[in-house]
Amino acid sequence: QWPWHAALYSSKGIQLIYTCGGTLITAQHVVTAAHCVTRPQTKIAINPDNLLVYLVQDRDVSEIFVHPEYNYSVYFNDIAVLKLARPVELTNFVQPCCLWDEDTDIENLIDKQGTSVCNGDSGGGMVFPKKGTSGQNTVWQIRGLVSVAVALQERGICDTSEYIVFTDVAKHIHWIRQVLAK
Repeated sequence: QWPWHAALYSSKGIQLIYTCGGTLITAQHVVTAAHCVTRPQTKIAINPDNLLVYLVQDRDVSEIFVHPEYNYSVYFNDIAVLKLARPVELTNFVQPCCLWDEDTDIENLIDKQGTSVCNGDSGGGMVFPKKGTSGQNTVWQIRGLVSVAVALQERGICDTSEYIVFTDVAKHIHWIRQVLAK
């Protein structure tokens, strides 16, 4: 149902450990939260050789681009772009999500409809449908990335009544396009 959703895994010896989510934005690029791909309490990207992206197809990561103004202590500019070692094959089950279009109306977007995010959702995309130019086809656009969610520590469950912090992908479109052009 969400053919752009990626799972990021880090390798620890021979084990792969789920790290975060991400969103495919081209056949060779995934956008995710910077805190998912940096060393703890730093802006330094982890070794891309230790990262695997899964979108029904496994892909190694060749480069990690962390936003130059990422601030790990307050999750400011918590965004990174991963360049895959080779493009994914686009199929019915693997498709990129569109970047946010500046003329998209945001009036009707704030409504969680009883859903929320939880532990492990960091880096995943908040996407919204938009009618295509012909009025027939719907395109999906990424507006945000999960940065911070509140979990009840003592029970290890997520509290859907709490606020969630998203990184605004739309505010980083210029930077993302610069990275994609490299």
